[in-house]
Amino acid sequence: MKQIIHGMLVAGCIMAVYGCNKGSDSTNDMPESGPDTGGQQASASTEAPADAIEFTGTVIYMDLEGGFYAIDADDGNKYDPLNLPQAFRKEGLRVKVSAQHQTDVMSMHMYGTIIQILKIDEIE
Repeated sequence: MKQIIHGMLVAGCIMAVYGCNKGSDSTNDMPESGPDTGGQQASASTEAPADAIEFTGTVIYMDLEGGFYAIDADDGNKYDPLNLPQAFRKEGLRVKVSAQHQTDVMSMHMYGTIIQILKIDEIE
């Protein structure tokens, strides 16, 4: 009986890790804007989805769970972006973000709300 439970736990952990990592390295899903592209972003639509959120904040590096970048919004909210472009992975960088909440994914980071970035720009 212990072997069955142990096997089920291992299988569950593998599925959870696979599900979390499946879309976590999607930096190529979104054209970069900001520092390396002159603040321009190519997109098929100029309108944000109705459920998009917009905020300004600061990129931070969290030295937890192997390290990751997050965004602390000026309004006190904390965000865990799935697709923060490499050009924006700088501690202390001020950014303006348009994003969507991601309720269908999990993260091992356990830091803030998981978001998919739609548009991001550096601000001064």
